[in-house]
Amino acid sequence: MTDAAEAPKTDNIVYTSSHLRRAGRKQGNETFERLYEEALAEFRRVGFVVAKVENIAKNAGISRATFYFHFPSKDDVLMEFQRRTAEEVLNRIGGEGADFVPTPKSIKAFMEVALEGVLLQARVEENRQLIKEQMILQLRKSPAETDDNPIEGLIQQFFAQAAEDGLVRNDMPPAEIAKAFKNCMLDLFREVADNPKGYEESCRHIVNIFIRGVGA
Repeated sequence: MTDAAEAPKTDNIVYTSSHLRRAGRKQGNETFERLYEEALAEFRRVGFVVAKVENIAKNAGISRATFYFHFPSKDDVLMEFQRRTAEEVLNRIGGEGADFVPTPKSIKAFMEVALEGVLLQARVEENRQLIKEQMILQLRKSPAETDDNPIEGLIQQFFAQAAEDGLVRNDMPPAEIAKAFKNCMLDLFREVADNPKGYEESCRHIVNIFIRGVGA
């Protein structure tokens, strides 16, 4: 496997899938995992807004205080769901257990993998509402809260390398292309949440527009 040190760099930082794993503060802890699964089950059953921490804790067989020890808020459960989804997409790009961001081969290939990651989640009907809540959470967060987000770091790293390889337009800074990609992903989430019957075709149309807009 390619060494992480060989991965493309952005501002002297190399982001790897291990950053995503570390982002889940207590991932792997048995109580953490039980709470996480019970919280998602409750969100799917009654909706994120209505779901109560008391019920999640009760179903997991632990105290409310223990919930807050692992998750300061319900938002943190959604953030964990988002991190795990992102790690799955990263593994699809670089291979199972990827520890680096691969050199981009084409923007189209990258976007197809990103799209498939969204569609895999959307095909599980119970996940569609969670995807909508993820989108709302992302819009609600302040820019300062996303500055050190390893997922965004991976995206910026990819497009910086794509610019070096001449795969994207040279009149647009890679950071701006990364921002456009983020907006594209939000549009995909919005289609999945609001168009349950025809979202796949709409999502592919959105991706094609992005490819045509940023491609070299």
